[in-house]
Amino acid sequence: MTLDLLKWDESYRVGVEEIDRQHRRLFDLLNELTLAVRSGHAEEIIGMVLTEMAAYADEHFKCEQLCLEKHPDYQDHLLQHWEFTKNCMKLVLGFRQDREVAWDSLTYMTGWLRHHVLETDRRYFREMTEQGLLD
Repeated sequence: MTLDLLKWDESYRVGVEEIDRQHRRLFDLLNELTLAVRSGHAEEIIGMVLTEMAAYADEHFKCEQLCLEKHPDYQDHLLQHWEFTKNCMKLVLGFRQDREVAWDSLTYMTGWLRHHVLETDRRYFREMTEQGLLD
């Protein structure tokens, strides 16, 4: 089974340079993990990438949440972030237990990130900008 890599392009931009930089880094980390799993790289490399990705996602979500806390649907956005974080932690814990990364988990995370940035984040940041709520 193969999984397409995430390809960053301008359609993913939310218009806040720091957030866009962080989104690109998340894409890179998920692609790095996908390539490592595909090629059967040493478990140590996969484990390091998984751990880094989980920590970076947490850091990014905190930063993004500070930008969006005045949005009327902020709580829904928090729940979406929590869902991704929870699944990311399941992936890390599952890897620690059986040293394998399930393709369905990678597929979920890739699809979730693509959709969340392209649809949800772009909408939230556009609405915040239109309302003059972003600095």
